[in-house]
Amino acid sequence: MRFSVALLAGCVPHLYSDGGDSAPTEWAPVENTWKQCGTPPPSFYDEPTGYDVGERFPDARLADQHGDTVSMWQFTDCVTIVDLSTGWCGPCQQLAQRVDELYGEYDARGVMYVTLLSQGVNNPSADLSDVQAWSSQYAVIDTPVLVDPSDPKKGLKSHSEQITQSFPRIVSLDRDMRVVNDNVGAGDADTTEKLIRAEIERLLAE
Repeated sequence: MRFSVALLAGCVPHLYSDGGDSAPTEWAPVENTWKQCGTPPPSFYDEPTGYDVGERFPDARLADQHGDTVSMWQFTDCVTIVDLSTGWCGPCQQLAQRVDELYGEYDARGVMYVTLLSQGVNNPSADLSDVQAWSSQYAVIDTPVLVDPSDPKKGLKSHSEQITQSFPRIVSLDRDMRVVNDNVGAGDADTTEKLIRAEIERLLAE
């Protein structure tokens, strides 16, 4: 599915990553406190990456709430939920308070939950202080909260268009880091959490 141009105001999300693939032919690991689910094979570099359903999610390398660099591809072999949120989005804040509990229920079954924060409460582009505040205020301790830069000179945006759906936008990735569903969530936190759980169960059963 290609994202369409949105002329609507309000919570309009963008999807950014930091620089695309990490190496031309071989993945280079990074040091951080999060689990490494597996090692991406060289075949990951044989095709383009992208954000549409069926495409392999880019190896975004972004700073977490500890200031460490996280590679999205370190979660290869895990079912991964990517939560696109902003600091000023109410439903995002409500969902954030449930993230670690949800993750704890699925951790041992090979699931990872990653929050990408593109904007702070008052900042048009999130920085380290924003993800640290998010982690502290909403007790997101057991899962990474990553700075998702909105500056196109620093990051790689999925499409030049804005997309129509509101924050939080939930993307699911299979164990090969392919986008399976690019819009899992709904508007409110209760419904979004139920949909995330259903999506995780579906992917684990495949």
